[in-house]
Amino acid sequence: MQSFVHLPFSTLGVTISTFVGQNMGAGKFGRVKEGFRSAMIIAAVYSVGMGVFMFFGGSFLSLIFLDRGDPRLLELLAVVREFLRVNCLFYIPLGVLTVCRFSLQGMEYGVTAMFAGAFEMAARGIVALVFAVRFGFRAVCFANPAAWIAACVLLVPACAVMFPKAAKKADALRAVNDGVAEDSSR
Repeated sequence: MQSFVHLPFSTLGVTISTFVGQNMGAGKFGRVKEGFRSAMIIAAVYSVGMGVFMFFGGSFLSLIFLDRGDPRLLELLAVVREFLRVNCLFYIPLGVLTVCRFSLQGMEYGVTAMFAGAFEMAARGIVALVFAVRFGFRAVCFANPAAWIAACVLLVPACAVMFPKAAKKADALRAVNDGVAEDSSR
């Protein structure tokens, strides 16, 4: 279920990465900012819409993957419902994470994006090793949201720091591109 929900986030991420990379190379940082803003709006709208859908209908949709003849079906649906409802409440941080991570990659700051993955892994490990022991399955339901928030703790400030640097880099690239275009027209 989660994979189907996350596919549009992944698609948005690849799209914004490509868009940012192309516009950085062209020295058009204004378009990078516009694309980033648009991607954040798309992520927020999708997060809210899919979040509402999954909160109220996710467990019913999960019947596609469950055996309706299973004597534990009601128990399974309750577990699925709890997991999906906890996760869908945090789709907005997932959207922010996706747009920030892939935008930074498009600006050639991939190392920062890689460290965000380490933050995610650490958060999941802490939930598993510390909280799951005490709170059981409910804590496991929070593993993904904890990972998403942990990554945002790094990525949001990184975007705030890297965007001005990327703007300078784009300006320099535009100057080079303009110089090359001028030389080729002679």
